[in-house]
Amino acid sequence: MSYLQAVALRGRAATAAKAATRRLPPPPPLPLSSSPLSTSASLSGRPHIGRPRHPFWERKKMLAVSKPSYPEPHPDTASQWADCPRVAEEEERRQKKVANEFELLYAAEMRRYLEESNVIVLFHVNEFKHYPQLFVCRETACS
Repeated sequence: MSYLQAVALRGRAATAAKAATRRLPPPPPLPLSSSPLSTSASLSGRPHIGRPRHPFWERKKMLAVSKPSYPEPHPDTASQWADCPRVAEEEERRQKKVANEFELLYAAEMRRYLEESNVIVLFHVNEFKHYPQLFVCRETACS
């Protein structure tokens, strides 16, 4: 045996030893059986999620008795609006919109002054609080 063959053999043995320490031993071989009963018997205990078994008659009766029954809130759609919370919200909003006596007095007085006056002037200013970049553009353009 030459020196190169000995080194190659030693390298193969070392890698085989490392591989043997890392891996688990192979599983035992499956028994060779041609009988269909032995193969189906091992799978019969597992549940089929897609096709669950039907309960037995006694269990079916117990499930039927213990099944919860909820009252149907609206048998038809004609009375379905009664449970809508939007109706109460709209009523609260209408009550908030109604002005009090003091505001009504001020509004009547303002209306009287506007109807009696000869000239009416309105001063209007647009607010630019929400657009600070406009002020920056103006300042840079002016200077």
